[in-house]
Amino acid sequence: MKIRLASLFVVLGLGVGLVFGMGKSEGDKKKVAEPVQKTPAQPKSVQPAAPKTVEPVKPIEKAAPAVPATGMSANPVVATPAPAQTAAQPVPVDPARVFATVNGIKITGAETEPRVEMMVKQQIAQLGPMGASLPPQAFDNLKGRIRPQVVEWLVEQKLVEEKLKSKNIIITDEQIDTQLDAMLSARNMTREDAKKAVEQQGGTMEEFRSQMKMSMGTEKLLTEYMEGKSEPIDEADAKKFYDENQQAFQEAEQVKASHILIKTENLDEAGKAQARSRIEEILVKVKAGEDFATLAKEHSDCPSSAKGGDLDFFTKERMVPEFSEAAFSMKVGDVSGVVETKFGYHIIKVTDRKEAKVRSFEEEKDEITEYLTRQQRQRFWDQYRNELKKDAQIEYAEEIKQALQPKPQQVPVKPQTQEVPVKSGGN
Repeated sequence: MKIRLASLFVVLGLGVGLVFGMGKSEGDKKKVAEPVQKTPAQPKSVQPAAPKTVEPVKPIEKAAPAVPATGMSANPVVATPAPAQTAAQPVPVDPARVFATVNGIKITGAETEPRVEMMVKQQIAQLGPMGASLPPQAFDNLKGRIRPQVVEWLVEQKLVEEKLKSKNIIITDEQIDTQLDAMLSARNMTREDAKKAVEQQGGTMEEFRSQMKMSMGTEKLLTEYMEGKSEPIDEADAKKFYDENQQAFQEAEQVKASHILIKTENLDEAGKAQARSRIEEILVKVKAGEDFATLAKEHSDCPSSAKGGDLDFFTKERMVPEFSEAAFSMKVGDVSGVVETKFGYHIIKVTDRKEAKVRSFEEEKDEITEYLTRQQRQRFWDQYRNELKKDAQIEYAEEIKQALQPKPQQVPVKPQTQEVPVKSGGN
């Protein structure tokens, strides 16, 4: 799978992550009986990992879930559903409650809770139907896990604001407009699209622009801080990274195929026999030369029927074994016989294929350079914000202080059990 280095785009805090996390996405669509076994986890293609945050900016993946609204960590905070016996309501937070003080400036519930609420809504939305049925205690637990992140982000934002004022760095509306238009254009979005995306998450374009202003100011501070301390990433750096991370640039063999499916899930033996009869009748029509796409639209029980059965390109691991074994054993233009999987009976037509390969350095050079540049800026940002904190007077409420404490590293203990031999290369 191609590493999307270019997608490690620096996005902003409140609102911006929403827009560029959601964009033109059509959302998750339920796939009915498509022969997909599972979507494999994305391989750890490169080390070190992608940047965590460049405050209040953060990297976003194209196909990943929406970035948390505050620009905090993108790692999903999944609430564990509590038993549903309680009828208690979520505990409100006093707007005047002080969670932190930065150089005499208080960060209160009035400032933290709208952001916490927005992040919670995003996390709940990711849980789908299960999220809607979570009991109040689960909401409180989730807020309790998110709030320290929000408080820490606000602390850093206050310090950045102070530094921008002391250096008289001003970001104009015209500069914001130029940056916004460029970002939207790169994602084929309009300002109206951005406005809708932000408002759907409970934000406003005024907040969105405010965070853009803060992010652009932060970038200026960081650029100034890095002067004389770093060298630009050059082609030699990119080539070294490429040579040391060959696994990131490997592409597995892929097949492009269309199929016609007659479902057999939840059918008894008589129903399966009827389904078998239907698929064999369709196969006779395919072999007689009738248009495969037309037959798929008329008969297939898979959502891909709307596209004439087209499943696009897929790797062998993407589909259930029976489907993959058939598809990958065929030549372009071949049509299979009846293939049975747990979903039902299929007729498969292979329409294209891509051989396994390693993408060249020339293909990847620009993306690698951008990726390494982002990582370099991330390292310097971590240094810079730590210096800002070191020189500041910061006090946290006790529960925030405890939550922000580094967790002790777990030392893995090898279980005292007998190892079971595993047959290599088998399924």
